[in-house]
Amino acid sequence: MGVPGMDLTAAGFADPALLTVVWPSQYRLDPFDWSAFSAMVALFGLVLNLALLATIYFGYRTVRDSANAQVSNILIWAASEMSGIKDDIRYIQSYKGTPGAWPKEYHLAASRVSAVHQRLAYMVCSKLIKPVHFEKMWGLPFVALWYELEPWVKDLRRKNGEPVELSEGAYSRADFETLALRYEARFGPMIANMDAAKRDLA
Repeated sequence: MGVPGMDLTAAGFADPALLTVVWPSQYRLDPFDWSAFSAMVALFGLVLNLALLATIYFGYRTVRDSANAQVSNILIWAASEMSGIKDDIRYIQSYKGTPGAWPKEYHLAASRVSAVHQRLAYMVCSKLIKPVHFEKMWGLPFVALWYELEPWVKDLRRKNGEPVELSEGAYSRADFETLALRYEARFGPMIANMDAAKRDLA
């Protein structure tokens, strides 16, 4: 058996018959191994999927950490706002005068305290501050201060010529009152018990 168009003697074969023995063993090409190729493709796909999952995970962590940092910064700012009016709050809570006959010092303290609480309440109502965090940190004193300042706030509205009640469309310190009323169901009874205990000790 020969190869067409080839001079076997010139190619170095003394005996053309040797081609039938030498050619298959020396020059045979093995068939392509598709099972090995499929395994390599599957392995590459697995590595690619793992890399994609790792990218998604680290991206999620970055977003989560950024959100947590933002929440922390806002709460630090809110705590700073509250800290800045501590003296005014103590003055208001210790005031024993007649409602409606407040001295100038009370008006100034009430204006500062109610303005800060209005800003914070607006941010909570707008969900710029997470309500769950704010309620846990300041829910009870927020309601207690509304009880203290409610007569002053309503007098302010009356002097401004605006409706006195929220249901009538009151504007001044509206978010302060709205948030205090939202928390009242939880903290109102606690505040009443605390006031009763103080009276018993007096």
